[in-house]
Amino acid sequence: MASAYDRKSPWARSSNGTAAERSITTMRVALDLSHSRVWSADPKRRTGGHSTREYTELGYVAHLPEIFDGFAERTQIIDRPWTAETLARTDVLLMPTGGREADRPVTAEESELLANFLDGGGGILAFGDGDRPPTRPGESLTSAVARFSFGDIFVSQQRPTAEHLLTYDVTCAAVPGHPITGGIDTVHLHRARPIKADMTALLSHAGHTVAGAATRGEGRIVVVSNADMFTLPFLGRRDNLLFLLNAISWLATGQVDASVGERHAEKVRGQAFATRSFDPEPCLARASGPHAIDASALHAELDPITATELPNSHEDDDAFIAAAELCFHELPRSIRHTVSTFRERSNDYGILLVSGLPLGASLPPTPADPHARPHRKRWLSELWLAAFASALGSPFTYLQEQSGSLFQNVVPTPENANKISSESSSILLGFHTEMGFHPYPPDYLLLLCLRPDHDNEAKTITAGIRMILSRLTLCERAILFEPLYRPGIDYSFGSPNATEGNGPAVPILYGDPHDPFLNFDLDLMVGLTEEAEAAVQALRTAANQVRRWVRLSTGDLLVIDNRRAVHARSEFTARYDGQDRWLQRMCVTRDLAASAAERAGGGRTVETTFAF
Repeated sequence: MASAYDRKSPWARSSNGTAAERSITTMRVALDLSHSRVWSADPKRRTGGHSTREYTELGYVAHLPEIFDGFAERTQIIDRPWTAETLARTDVLLMPTGGREADRPVTAEESELLANFLDGGGGILAFGDGDRPPTRPGESLTSAVARFSFGDIFVSQQRPTAEHLLTYDVTCAAVPGHPITGGIDTVHLHRARPIKADMTALLSHAGHTVAGAATRGEGRIVVVSNADMFTLPFLGRRDNLLFLLNAISWLATGQVDASVGERHAEKVRGQAFATRSFDPEPCLARASGPHAIDASALHAELDPITATELPNSHEDDDAFIAAAELCFHELPRSIRHTVSTFRERSNDYGILLVSGLPLGASLPPTPADPHARPHRKRWLSELWLAAFASALGSPFTYLQEQSGSLFQNVVPTPENANKISSESSSILLGFHTEMGFHPYPPDYLLLLCLRPDHDNEAKTITAGIRMILSRLTLCERAILFEPLYRPGIDYSFGSPNATEGNGPAVPILYGDPHDPFLNFDLDLMVGLTEEAEAAVQALRTAANQVRRWVRLSTGDLLVIDNRRAVHARSEFTARYDGQDRWLQRMCVTRDLAASAAERAGGGRTVETTFAF
């Protein structure tokens, strides 16, 4: 009687039962997640030893069935112990190596099933991860089907912009001569370990094998030291996707049709993948989530703080900020907790909205000149700006912005109504990162509304990078991490108005690939290649698709995480009658010391100048 692993059984469905003749499009792929705590199909599950709930893409592999759609007949995720029948319906098994305390061990029975699966012509793609090495290798895949182990250190290379430092993001060359590496030039590796095994090297860096292939019986096995290269942040980089498709083809059939893989890879690179959904409500004031604080219900607790005796905010900045910082510690615990959480983790919107802060009974007319400092009995708007700013970092300013004023008025002026300026009113200010061209951009931008516009038309518009990512294709994500973009320097810093691309070459996405930061200026940034420019336009579209807005009213404070969100402003009608829209703005940095050489006398004003 034929066993479940006989080549004429259902899992070997070619005409004569041999794996070599199996059609790629009829292969059946299974992804085993029952043995690992690191890899998951649930973006809400906290994976790895160091991740937080914002890292929904870390260890997330549920996109792989979508990747293989049209390339394989079926891809299933196995999240419970499997049996011989499970493997009988599988041609290629993707499986983490496991072997940690929290992992479910590969049992003796499963080891025998896997060995029979391979001997009968099945294929296994075994993969490690970027977490700690296995603590119980005897209970891992390495002892079940092949003799291999991972090194204790990650492969590395010099950083392109700092050659005295190393990076674990490595461009790795393919080793020619194997069907899998046909058509592969380089791949991008993230936290990959060397593989110690008697295998044919597929990928090698600095003498270390990081991916290899071997045969057992009539079956085949490929080992990749870290499957991060197949996750969403990295799959679109270099030839990572084609390498994965070639590996699956070879494991299923023993052959690789490069043209089939390349056609499918081209299609997949143009797809976007979302790990979760977001509240569709466009108005930030109505949307649910931890981004909003209603201070209007807390006036009984806030009013005593507003009665605090304060120094003149325009005569002694440091004394005023010190007093305001102490006032923040007197705020209700709910406000302090929300601000603290926002500082540490931000949120999906990349903003914090505090509505209804008390500003006193009367306001002077909106200043016609942004540089003016209207007299007021109480400096309450400055108090709230300085208090929240001090909780987030250090308030600072730029010499070129309103002569270095720490508290800046944002008001419409007739001479700048049509310019790309905060003083405009009749044009849309496109999405941008505040001071994205500057070597010392703010980490946070605070906007406090003293008076809305006459018709309540003006919308402050934002788009958070965590929401934008879900609308970008694999290819676009990869390109946006490259330094292929030049921002335009603001005209207030000496640049002619609306001059595009006269800043330094920078990437748009940077930082942790699983939860990146964003530096973008829709109006003045240009891509240095056609592909880069196309990605800019895709980012523009994505930002508009996830855009959120708020009409700021008196006492509303909008805190923008300048690394996590871009912001814009709609048109509105200015009348220049003393009752126009009036905001106050403040910049905040988490590291004031970084700009010490550019600040005279240890002050808060950055004096960096630009050459044109």
